[in-house]
Amino acid sequence: MAETIATPTISLGSVSRIPLGQGRCYVIGSEEIAVFRQRDGQLFAAQNRCPHRQGPLSEGVIGSGQVICPLHGHKFNLESGAGSEPAECVEVHPIKIVDGEILLDLCRPLLTRASAMRGGVQCETHSEKDQTA
Repeated sequence: MAETIATPTISLGSVSRIPLGQGRCYVIGSEEIAVFRQRDGQLFAAQNRCPHRQGPLSEGVIGSGQVICPLHGHKFNLESGAGSEPAECVEVHPIKIVDGEILLDLCRPLLTRASAMRGGVQCETHSEKDQTA
């Protein structure tokens, strides 16, 4: 049986490091996590790389709970991870602010590729897509 190592909740520092209406990429181990702060102050966390062409989602346009990839305009819901294109989704993570500090929970992703598939959402990763698209 494979061993699972739990990572505790991670502090990403002060929420003031992310301007309203923007995203920021954090590298945690080998993962790139995009943290978005909407103009209304709401925070979201998702994988940083778009599954289409690996665009940096942290540099995309955000609003209304979604991000638009800066490379090809693919949209992703930051609460569910669902994409605007069939079979595309991003992993999203629980995030909160406590005493002005951003806390990210990598142990319990809200949506992973495996859980999306169990729920009937078929998600493709970059390696599974047709590279000529």
